[in-house]
Amino acid sequence: MTLRGEGKHRYTAGPHLKKAESIEGVVYGQHDGINRSRIFPGLHLNVLALLQGEAAAALATVQAGLDGTEREAFAARIGGG
Repeated sequence: MTLRGEGKHRYTAGPHLKKAESIEGVVYGQHDGINRSRIFPGLHLNVLALLQGEAAAALATVQAGLDGTEREAFAARIGGG
């Protein structure tokens, strides 16, 4: 995936921003271009795809996160299945 226009500008303009964070051995953030929510485990956002308007790629990332074990464990902890 190649950054273009405003998406490239926004991504490269923020080198001071934290791109990843490790909490209890789990890495969250943009270490691979995917934001992984700490608040809602299993919610993954493909920032580059969103910035470039690539809806199919963005949706595929969200779906893959929701299909994973992180979300299942979170839902079980809060009583949602």
